[in-house]
Amino acid sequence: MSVYCCFFGILQAGPGPAQVNIYAWYEFIPKEILQKFEQETGIKVHIDYYDSNQTLETNLLTRTTGYDVVFPSAFPYMERQVKNGLYQKLDKNKLPNLKYLDPDILKFLESADPGHNFTLPYFWGITGIAYNIEQVQQIMPQAPVDSWAMLFDPKVVQRFAPHGVYLLDETIEVFASTLTYLKLSPVSKNASDWQAAFKALQKIRPYIRRFDSLRGHQDLVNGEVALIQSWSGDIALARQYARAAGRKIQIAFSVPKEGSSISIEVMAIPKNAPNLDNAHTFINFLMRPDIIAIATNELGYSNANLASLPFLNEELRNDPLIVPDKQVLKRLYVSTFVSRAQEQQTNRMMMRLKANLKAYTEVKSKPLFPDTLGVLIYPSKLRDSRYHKTRGFDFTRAYK
Repeated sequence: MSVYCCFFGILQAGPGPAQVNIYAWYEFIPKEILQKFEQETGIKVHIDYYDSNQTLETNLLTRTTGYDVVFPSAFPYMERQVKNGLYQKLDKNKLPNLKYLDPDILKFLESADPGHNFTLPYFWGITGIAYNIEQVQQIMPQAPVDSWAMLFDPKVVQRFAPHGVYLLDETIEVFASTLTYLKLSPVSKNASDWQAAFKALQKIRPYIRRFDSLRGHQDLVNGEVALIQSWSGDIALARQYARAAGRKIQIAFSVPKEGSSISIEVMAIPKNAPNLDNAHTFINFLMRPDIIAIATNELGYSNANLASLPFLNEELRNDPLIVPDKQVLKRLYVSTFVSRAQEQQTNRMMMRLKANLKAYTEVKSKPLFPDTLGVLIYPSKLRDSRYHKTRGFDFTRAYK
């Protein structure tokens, strides 16, 4: 297996039909899966990594990438990429493992890819509220932990500000959650609704220590923050880290009663992919129940494969963060921008909010795991592509 740790360049693979070129987030495909694929199919895997959806999208728009399979986030990226004709139509006759996919998750993708002709789900998660149970009970025993009021009601969030409150560093997630709290549509077309969300965020801005999408879950485990907006997969990972390190801290995750967004990472074949048959073989392999279970067991993210449940670790199989019940799914929605103009305007509002934050001072605390070079690292850096690039070693082994 050839691994290219190149974050802004384009993979240059050698000639030959028995290969597949993958472009993905760093941790999305465990090495065990790649090795099994090569052993079972004889197809060589070349993999390259991107650090953001914007990087992937830029490459798809401006270059012939040479990639056969990519993993964009569904909303808003895949949605507009499908409309712009950036992906090859899937040959479903070559994807017999489609039968294992959860129809409830597939429904969420219908608006972006009707009929699932271009993309299929790989991982998915829920945006919600994560908190330190002990701290919340001490600070505000009757805290509305089942509501977005925890983060967006100034009277509530100010109580937790001295102990640390984070929001995600994702414009659509922050604004969609705020709109939901205000009982407005998270996909509203009215500029006045987004302005209302901005004003609501300005009111709670003094109580937000940090906008962060990388290390919030790890800081929560370390006791450096009491309350965060987060993704279910990150919190499942954080719990695993805490247990492995012998931490007794209790972390809870709540899907607000008002509703919340679902995030889905999908598999797609770029329009000019050089190895179409191998691309289909790879996607079909990832949809095999025992294979996708390896990814969930290692990385802690939910997958869309119903038949994978028997192959999950018992702990994950019984974790509502990984396998939520049907009532939770009913409260989920897709959050996306209705236009690029709306996205740009909202990004500017987000920048204004972030510009008013005080500089973050990193709190020194005991890291959870030593890396393979003997340098102490924080698990959140496993998700930080800039750290991957500069360290250049196997992060999948750093926390095993």
